[in-house]
Amino acid sequence: MLEAYREYYETAQQALRPGATAHDVHRAVSKGFTERGYHLGHVTGHSIGMTMIEFPKIGEGVETELAENMVFSMHPHAIAANGRECLYMQDTWLVTGQGGKPLAGLELQVFA
Repeated sequence: MLEAYREYYETAQQALRPGATAHDVHRAVSKGFTERGYHLGHVTGHSIGMTMIEFPKIGEGVETELAENMVFSMHPHAIAANGRECLYMQDTWLVTGQGGKPLAGLELQVFA
């Protein structure tokens, strides 16, 4: 699962760009998970505002176009086919003209 998360992190840097749809971003960042046989939770991301989960959501069928300076919480929720194991991390991203920029500035790392 961590390998798929690393792939998502790299893909998000290209996918989160002005003009891309939320659906396109979802498909791009979820590809590494689904190709490995993982299921995903409710959405792969969402906007940040006054409530926890704001529109637009980054998910299947959401045709909203992203614009520069939008901020998204991205959190692919990877669930193993057996439903017992999962990995769920969250990052905050800025949409820029050059692509997605992670705002935390931290390396993607898991401590065991």
